Amino acid sequence: MDEGVKQAGQEGSTLDRLDADQVQRVRELLTACGIEPTQATLEALANAADQRYPSEPNRLEIAARSMLNFFAQQSPTRRELAWSLVRRWASRFQ
Repeated sequence: MDEGVKQAGQEGSTLDRLDADQVQRVRELLTACGIEPTQATLEALANAADQRYPSEPNRLEIAARSMLNFFAQQSPTRRELAWSLVRRWASRFQ
């Protein structure tokens, strides 16, 4: 396991504040779209969701769909690693 992921898990997960069913739905959505829902990916998505949609109860799902729409707007002929797309998408909220 990546050391950064271990540390994030030890410090208390951002995901712990969210509804477990919502997290599972987002995991399934990402998997269906070919993105491995790693802990690091979900944490980054949850952090972006907290920043962008703080008052929305389904903010993780909203953020996931926003991320997937961002991916869909990219050129279909240009292959880019999913983690790179996630990082670029999340950087829009910083």
